[in-house]
Amino acid sequence: MEHCADNFSSTLDWTNQVSLRKKRKPFTKYQNMGLENEYFYNTYVTKEKRWELARNLQLTGRQVKIWHVLETKTSPKNCRVWLTWGSIY
Repeated sequence: MEHCADNFSSTLDWTNQVSLRKKRKPFTKYQNMGLENEYFYNTYVTKEKRWELARNLQLTGRQVKIWHVLETKTSPKNCRVWLTWGSIY
């Protein structure tokens, strides 16, 4: 019976493993401003522009890409229209 107990405890060892994912690190204010400015002028970012943003803001291309995708999904559809109409009046 003791042998069965040892096997059972060894199957639970997966809960003690350390995750390989990196810890979440929020963007700095400078990085957020850079990403928001670019999004204001272009909601679509080309590969070259993504590389340039990543280099200038010390991020990875993947981080820039994911930020833009999430921003596109969460921002109101007519946000840019309201901003441009507001500047006319």
